[in-house]
Amino acid sequence: MINKVKTLLGEDSRIFGFLDFVAFKFGYHARRRRKFALNYYAKKISMISSWSKKRTENYNFYYDITEKNLVDLCHLMSTIFSEDYKIIYSYANELKMNKGLISFIHGEFADDPKMKDARVAFARRIGWYVLIRITRPRLVVETGVHQGVGALVIASALMKNIEEGSHGRYLGIDIDPNSGVLFKGEFAEVGDIKIGDSIEILKGMSEPVDLFISDSDHENEYENNEYEAFIPLIRDNSIIISDNSHANSVLADFSLKHNRNYFFFAESPLDHWYPGAGIGFSIAKKDN
Repeated sequence: MINKVKTLLGEDSRIFGFLDFVAFKFGYHARRRRKFALNYYAKKISMISSWSKKRTENYNFYYDITEKNLVDLCHLMSTIFSEDYKIIYSYANELKMNKGLISFIHGEFADDPKMKDARVAFARRIGWYVLIRITRPRLVVETGVHQGVGALVIASALMKNIEEGSHGRYLGIDIDPNSGVLFKGEFAEVGDIKIGDSIEILKGMSEPVDLFISDSDHENEYENNEYEAFIPLIRDNSIIISDNSHANSVLADFSLKHNRNYFFFAESPLDHWYPGAGIGFSIAKKDN
């Protein structure tokens, strides 16, 4: 309304100044700015209303990422790991089109009344899958298993590698004895889950680890202690992934301290209210 009046009155700056004062004084200014800003969040707010009525996960959310976000992830990984973009994208699509894996998870969720509306998608875990497919690790360790969706993604990549002649194993670590309920059947044939404190279990290991994924206790001190406990298990080309780098700089700081390269990928969730997490990558510098 104020803008229409300005148009009718022409270019008199004194009148404009008075109208701006009136608009500010009586709240039009704030309402207009609030409305403009809320346009950026209206869709997310609508999604919250819909999501709140469903029986699905309360945290560790399942969602896909936008196609642009996927393309960005593949380009980033192509640069970091010196692999052809088309190969990386094909591996990402391989996971997204794994109907057997998706059907298995949905079948398990269907038997759980708290998860009956859940629809799994892999988001940043696509990056985990791609990384395993291109680097062919002999041992992957994940701390923080929860239900085991990440474990299934890792196992699926290892199974594909085994089909192609590259053997690898998975070790999941979680302090919760009820974790990993999905990790069974053919997936459990390529690894197992240990129950206990991740730092103590890492300290008791001697076999080198090619890929370490930290997703357990997200307290900064604990996460850092996990990385420090992992140091004796590092090979020259070992890779560390943090599932909490969107929320802290622990892996970035660790990488700086130990002269490693650090990269970060931020998610853009598709059709979900959650703002997204990401992947922190820590890799050895080539001149090490």
